[in-house]
Amino acid sequence: MKKAIIFYLFICIILSSPLFGIDFGGYLDNTTSFSTDENTGYYQIDRLRLWLTGTLGKDWTYSMMGNYSFELDYPYLFDIDELVLKGKWAFIENGPALFSTGLGRFTISEFSRLVLNHRADGFQFDFNYPGTIISLAMGYTGLLSKHSSTITLSKADTNDQDDTSILFGTPRLLGVLQFHFPEVFSGQDLYLSALIQKDLRSNENILKEGEENFSLAENSGGYYDSIYSGIGLSGAVNSSLYYNVFGYFQTGRTLSYLEDDDAIGGYSYQYVPIIAFLGGTEINYYSPDLSYSTFSLSFIFSSGDEDSISCVEGNTEGSSFLFTPISEQKERVIFNPKLSNIFYIKGRYTIKPFAMLPLSFLENILLILDGTAFFRATTGAITDQKGLNPDSEDLYLGTEIDFIINYRPFSDLGLSLSTGYFIPNNEPGGAFIKDIRSFEFLGKFEFSFSF
Repeated sequence: MKKAIIFYLFICIILSSPLFGIDFGGYLDNTTSFSTDENTGYYQIDRLRLWLTGTLGKDWTYSMMGNYSFELDYPYLFDIDELVLKGKWAFIENGPALFSTGLGRFTISEFSRLVLNHRADGFQFDFNYPGTIISLAMGYTGLLSKHSSTITLSKADTNDQDDTSILFGTPRLLGVLQFHFPEVFSGQDLYLSALIQKDLRSNENILKEGEENFSLAENSGGYYDSIYSGIGLSGAVNSSLYYNVFGYFQTGRTLSYLEDDDAIGGYSYQYVPIIAFLGGTEINYYSPDLSYSTFSLSFIFSSGDEDSISCVEGNTEGSSFLFTPISEQKERVIFNPKLSNIFYIKGRYTIKPFAMLPLSFLENILLILDGTAFFRATTGAITDQKGLNPDSEDLYLGTEIDFIINYRPFSDLGLSLSTGYFIPNNEPGGAFIKDIRSFEFLGKFEFSFSF
């Protein structure tokens, strides 16, 4: 109902303006995949997205996009991807060289996009000064469809995902303050970022600190609040070699079931501090003379907690050292654990094999080969627990190899074929149990048509 009211008001604002231009269109997408994992098996989703953009006078623009999705488990899903009103002003007297603002539904992200890259309803401001760009954004996620939300930070969040009577995503406040210093020295860009994530659930169905009955944990959880501070540096070494390096420090609180001398049973629920970190680097080499080839090598490390039995409120002793990003990112075809107690080394090679040939209908074929080796930071829990051996001390989890073909024969037609192969470490004493998790394959075909 709230979405309908917001949409109606937005339309009224647009139609009441005497000066506006409109552009509109749509996308039709299909994804079909098959996996050897019996829990995934055959999967198909069709999505229709419609968009509308326009201007309101000389300073304001608006954009909106909605989608309808059809899949076997959820045949009727409607959602609003974007609904935002934007303003932009240049050369403000005694102010920034450029000031822009946005109000509505949009994507909030930080410079790495590994901690936060998620839609929310709120506002954003950008102040462009000579040598500095300051960005501030705040948003609420409780009006998003839970099927499009990737924020699951507490047991209350995971329980809501399984409850068919709940339609909306986790109610959280997100905030990002970022400083970007372009070409701070020798063509290098410096980023400083601060993020907050606040759980806005009511006290209903939330475990209270001091509760001693562990069985209640199956039906409800506690609050999860977090703060992140980050720094990043990126730039070019020469015309072909590029890099970026970054780090994030996380604090906050999470609910844990710990020893308590004052409790009758010896244990109670307590909030404990979070002390965790994430870091990574990536190097890219671009060779346009070799059919526009790109070679990249990246390393990502996220801290873990050895005594955690779960990545969601699973800490069992002292402070929690488990890094937990706000949103989830799926970069690979099969194995996509959240960046919690995970580190990996990834190599990627991309090439346009026919770009140098006089065959225009083949020049937009892009081949991508990915290889990623996964490890645990500690022997504690990871988010993908399927077949994980609780007795194993081995940190090596396995390797995934992905091969992707992207082809765009026309500007409005895109095709993609992806194959993924995950080889888990299920040798005796390995991280996974062989009878539960063995070699996995997933093939996926994607089709996209714009109009």
